[in-house]
Amino acid sequence: MSTPLISIPHSRSYSGRARAHLTELNRVAAHPNLGASLEQIRAGIKDRASRPLDTVDPRDLVAYLIQDNQDLWQQLLHNPFCMKMKTSSSDNAAVLKGFRWYMVQDFLYCIRLMTYEADRAGKATSSEDFNTSTERVSSNAEYAKESLTTCTTPVPNGLGIKDFSVLGARPTEALKSYTDFQISTAGVDSWVLALVAMVPCIQSYYQLAVDLKDYSTHRDTIWYNLWAVENAKYEDSTTHQKEFFIQNFDEWKDHYAEATKIFRRACQGEIDLWATALHPEDV
Repeated sequence: MSTPLISIPHSRSYSGRARAHLTELNRVAAHPNLGASLEQIRAGIKDRASRPLDTVDPRDLVAYLIQDNQDLWQQLLHNPFCMKMKTSSSDNAAVLKGFRWYMVQDFLYCIRLMTYEADRAGKATSSEDFNTSTERVSSNAEYAKESLTTCTTPVPNGLGIKDFSVLGARPTEALKSYTDFQISTAGVDSWVLALVAMVPCIQSYYQLAVDLKDYSTHRDTIWYNLWAVENAKYEDSTTHQKEFFIQNFDEWKDHYAEATKIFRRACQGEIDLWATALHPEDV
């Protein structure tokens, strides 16, 4: 088996949702019949590293999408809850409660994807479809278990939530809507457009984490050490995702309007998920 395009972070503190997205990107990148080969993408990554940092590749879909949709992108990067995490101390009960609720929703995202793929496997009409769905069930189950462990492990290595509280929690309307969007987009005819739906999650997670790590007022909070520090380690996930789309330019160049629509909906989904932390339930 070849080395995947992106190494999936082993840290339990890295979002299960983000890991599910990276796993799907790796699956497509390694597929022999879908776009640029792994060798092409890796050669592009190597070439990109040798160029000045401010060099913009005219095939960079991610850069175009961010540049052309600054209204939603800036809303995401400056969402109210992350701004609260940035300035709040560890004794801020409201922020702690919101962060715990946000992390529980990340666990539930994996559960919803796992359930969907299990149902899809049961209805598969080809070995390829069956194998793809069962592989997704397996990876989502792994990420769900690790998210559950993060939620239930005692502080400071986890959030110290009782397991029955996490398992008994219900997905918010924002989570259900975002999950349904990701699932429906995964079913579009264009495999490259399906992966656009994952761009805001991967790109914003890194940028938000770096901002919190570098500029938080307090660095002894659970959200700083458990989330910001860990998620700020994985810049490669963003650069490799960009290079994937660069090397698959021919697959998306005639579909920018569709890609924009998907990107904007995904940005809104990420914004809405962070907003759930402003009105958390008890767990």
